[in-house]
Amino acid sequence: MVGQAMRQLGLQDDSLLLIENVGNLVCPASFDLGEAHKVVILSVTEGEDKPLKYPDMFRAAEVMLLNKCDLLPHLEFDADLAIEYARRINHKLQVIRISATSGAGMPEWLAWIKSGCRNAVAAKRKRRLDKIVALPFSGPSILACGAWLKNTVCVTRGSEAHVSRLIGDLDSAEARQMLDAAWRACAIHLMCNPGSWRTTCIPIFTAASSHRPMLHSTACRLLRAASPRAYCRALRRTSY
Repeated sequence: MVGQAMRQLGLQDDSLLLIENVGNLVCPASFDLGEAHKVVILSVTEGEDKPLKYPDMFRAAEVMLLNKCDLLPHLEFDADLAIEYARRINHKLQVIRISATSGAGMPEWLAWIKSGCRNAVAAKRKRRLDKIVALPFSGPSILACGAWLKNTVCVTRGSEAHVSRLIGDLDSAEARQMLDAAWRACAIHLMCNPGSWRTTCIPIFTAASSHRPMLHSTACRLLRAASPRAYCRALRRTSY
């Protein structure tokens, strides 16, 4: 659904996309939508114990917006206790007290969003695929990665192929992070979120040698999301 919305919106490069999940505090913590950050909103009209009742959401979030703070003089809500409970679950949680009515906290909230956008743009530049190769034809997008390619990631888009740097063996955390970054860079070039390969119908090919397995789970995740049959074929070609 998110991938379809991104295509329909026609987002420009470095756009800000906000995904609002209205409802309970369980599902938003359970699914990866490809978002860069999770933000949880707790209104002062709710109980202070919400972080203890729904710890997964507060554990996954980077920021908690304590909303409707203009109503605090009229309620028995203990804001400090709610924040204490939230940080008991996630001690790194940033808390911003806001009110859409009075405007309190809005400058801090907007500053956080702008800072996140700047950081995302900088990170994208670091993980950008390194080479663009012109193809003699134009066709559907195809993603390729694997051991025979020395764990290079390549994605085609139209008449261009975007190729990552040669990552090599995945025997270090740095190399595995490079492969994961290249995979996410593919999603940027294809204008879709990394968790929705099944819905984008992108053919995925792996070149895994029979004598060494794909040491990183990224390729397996991509294959499994795209096609269970392709996933099984890839597993038969490895020692998994």
